Amino acid sequence: MRRSPAPATAPPPSNKTQSTASCAPARGRGPAPAQDRCAAPHGRRRAAPTGQLESKILEFFAQRTASALSYASHFTDDTDSSFLVLEPDSQADLLTRLSFSTYTLTEHKIRPLKDQEFQITVSSFLDLRPDGYAIHQKSEHLAMLEFTRAMDSSEDWEEKKDAEKRSRYAPVLEFFNSLRERQGWTSSTSRWGFADRSPLWMI
Repeated sequence: MRRSPAPATAPPPSNKTQSTASCAPARGRGPAPAQDRCAAPHGRRRAAPTGQLESKILEFFAQRTASALSYASHFTDDTDSSFLVLEPDSQADLLTRLSFSTYTLTEHKIRPLKDQEFQITVSSFLDLRPDGYAIHQKSEHLAMLEFTRAMDSSEDWEEKKDAEKRSRYAPVLEFFNSLRERQGWTSSTSRWGFADRSPLWMI
């Protein structure tokens, strides 16, 4: 992927094909409501981004880079502006902000990603694909669908899993919300349960 974006438009960050299907499990059967459209993955093989999607991803990375660098400026050392004075919490926060950007943090200093590092970062972003997603065109609403099996290893597994899913797909929703052609659209985070062992996560 080249780093110089060109103006274009693109769909949400997924290589899956939208189809008319049930918005329950992504692999479910049966007809869908006429105004609802669902998409489900066809395996886990990732396709290379198209020119339009590539441009949008680069724009998104640039936005995250600007935001992360602005945040990092609050931690510059008084004697060395290239060195950041970071506590563990602020360092973890900065690393999160630098994810899916064009910079990284190395030994308390921010540097641009090398070409190979950049390609790996883009690939990691493209790998953030849920089990499915549903688009309600009339109300301009997007719901990401993620399936997980119930666990009884701890009483708080549900809360932990919920936090994990929200954190994992937060960049995807941020990307979707950054698209100019999707301004006015909304997304939601809620959990649905199917039977006793198959909760559905709508993010």
